[in-house]
Amino acid sequence: MSFEKTDGEHIALRVSVADTGIGIKDEDIQKLFSAFERIEEKRNRSIEGTGLGMSITRQLLALMGSQLEVESVYGKGSTFSFVVEQKVESWSELGDFAEALRKARAARRRYHERFTAPEAKILVVDDTPLNLKVIRGLLKQTRLGIVTAESGAEAVSLAKEQDFDVIFLDYRMPGMDGIETLARLKEESSVGTKNIPVICLTANAVSGAREEYLAAGFSDYLTKPIESERLETMLMDYLPPEKLCRPDGAPGPAPDAAAADNAVLPGWVSSLSGVDSAEGLKNCGSPDTYLDALEASAESLPDTIGTIAELQEAADWKNYTIRVHAIKSSMRIIGASELSRLAERLEAAGNAQDTGCIASDTPVLLSQLRILAAELADVFPGADDASLTPIGLPQLKEAYAGIAEFAAAFDAASVDSIVQSLQGYRIPDEEKQRFAAVKKAAAQLDWTELSRLVKA
Repeated sequence: MSFEKTDGEHIALRVSVADTGIGIKDEDIQKLFSAFERIEEKRNRSIEGTGLGMSITRQLLALMGSQLEVESVYGKGSTFSFVVEQKVESWSELGDFAEALRKARAARRRYHERFTAPEAKILVVDDTPLNLKVIRGLLKQTRLGIVTAESGAEAVSLAKEQDFDVIFLDYRMPGMDGIETLARLKEESSVGTKNIPVICLTANAVSGAREEYLAAGFSDYLTKPIESERLETMLMDYLPPEKLCRPDGAPGPAPDAAAADNAVLPGWVSSLSGVDSAEGLKNCGSPDTYLDALEASAESLPDTIGTIAELQEAADWKNYTIRVHAIKSSMRIIGASELSRLAERLEAAGNAQDTGCIASDTPVLLSQLRILAAELADVFPGADDASLTPIGLPQLKEAYAGIAEFAAAFDAASVDSIVQSLQGYRIPDEEKQRFAAVKKAAAQLDWTELSRLVKA
């Protein structure tokens, strides 16, 4: 990659990719840009064509006022390049990224719990199982007694039977929401008489939020996704001092993301569609908690997808909004930021009863959730794909034919597109093993195995 300065604000950016393959004859270069055109038929009779990649690339470059240039020496290799004009925001040097990253990581401190509290007990109330698992994982080293509830009614019942030192209560739940649950807790249990702190859990951190939650009767609030350091700080502020114990020796350093840098996750995690595993690991605090969160997603997504679809069909906007609010939070926790942002838009649409936005964007959300659910179901046997639309064998074979065509042309992007689309459907039982092998071969760019599988 190189550039030439064209004026005070712009450069001509040149991008080049060179290979050392067999090269291309001069008379064959133009064939590269014809969809499915075959080059050197005698030599490549098993390859059906060049696919659509080169043709599409040329069209995209044309839209940017550029073109793809090809230079090739037959028998030695080829160079593909293009030049695009770019605006320069600043001519200042950005510095050495590698060195800056090294220093930033070196400055971080590994996580150590800052207290233990084996005699304390807290109640965590949230209608999303994933959130409950994450909080358990974040507090595992503190030896706290942790009781969980998935509804306001369950929380009230537990508070009548047991004594808690702190209660964390989700603000937005189906049935009794956080405000109603808080009122019931103070009326029907010892929460009110003993002044037990009740901390609001919310995904909405806006200006003035703390005052709003305090006015509603909460002691404080904590935003989701929950950060381990903030959670521990909150507990140190509100747990009875006599129940707080320091870890052995001097207090450890504050929790940090450094542990996530050195953590090892299974390779399949990095291949999940739209999931930033580094972000998810940071949110969950440890590999074990992150994998628990992914498993919780695998278990809950099929039902959630079906419920959201039903609520949209019934125009039940209150509960529809509550469900997409939960998806916003849970997807943010596992690092699926785009899905979280899409759910956030739909939450706003639900609050405003913007049926146009709901009608256009809900199918997109559900489609992407189905793809993620299918990927997670492959690695967590307890999850099922019952909510996915089934695909018939003729349609599946048609998709396999497309994969075979693109695999023959080494068109990884098109193969991946078909595989991702298929993951949004329920694969017939007799084809599941084969499809799993197809996905693996596609991910590894094993063209020989992939071609064998889809033509079998």
